[in-house]
This record gives sequence, structure tokens and C-alpha cells, in this order.
Amino acid sequence: MIVAYWKTFEDENTLELYQIMVCGFRCGYSEKDPIRERVAVADVLEGIELLKGRKMLMSNTIELDEDGIEIPSTSMPTPSMAMFAQPQPSRLVQSFHDSLIVSLPISITKGSPCQFVAGCRHTQELFQVFTLSYGENSNVCLYEVEEYRKP
Repeated sequence: MIVAYWKTFEDENTLELYQIMVCGFRCGYSEKDPIRERVAVADVLEGIELLKGRKMLMSNTIELDEDGIEIPSTSMPTPSMAMFAQPQPSRLVQSFHDSLIVSLPISITKGSPCQFVAGCRHTQELFQVFTLSYGENSNVCLYEVEEYRKP
């Protein structure tokens, strides 16, 4: 996925979402598996509460082992999942082919923190969420992966 932001003419400190280019992550599929048609975000998230969640996290201050930590309850969504399930006017929430979904800021102010969230419902029994957080200095401060599987 490539996300492009462009300077606005009104304010050089603001970047607006300009374009998104998406290519399905097909390495887990065989050549015979067709590309799944785009469905609504709600359809991608359907039944997520039945899956058990784990969080794998890396940052410059925290590192968890490969097994990660259990997400206590999918009925109380993590901040990343809430960005999909409870969209805000300041974010674009969109679905794509192969059950890919994103939540992106519509605009970014230079030097302000922001988050990019992408998810994929590989199967009814596996959903993964990737969150990339930028800090006030425009550096990546947190990289997080959430995985939801059938218990």
C-alpha cells in the first residue's frame, strides 16, 4: 500500500490525503485463489468478536516476544480496531479487494502525531491489523500488529 499526501495551497504546514495505491498481499494464497471482491468495512469486521486477539508490539521503548500479549476482550476494541468500527470525520475508512481495510488521517499537520491503520481479513478465522504511529518529530514511534484468530 502506498499512501500519498500533498501540501495544501492554503497552509504549507498541512498535508492532505491525495492518493492511495493498494496491491493485495497474495503470498498466502495459491495461484488458483481468485481475488476476493471488495465488501463493506462492516462485512470485513463481521464476527470479529468471536475471535481471540493477541497484540505484538515493537517500539524504541517496548518490545514483546513473538507470542505477544492477549487482548483481554474484543467487545472493548483496541484504539486501532475502534478506528475501523467507529470512524471519525477526520479519518478515511475504506475497504478494498481481498478484505483489506484502512483508516487514514484525511489531513496531517507537519510535526503533529498521527496513525496509519491497515487490516486484512485473510479468512473468517483470521484478521490482522497493522498500526504505524508517528510522533511529534515525524519519526515512527510505534509499530503494532494485532492478530485475531478463532480460539
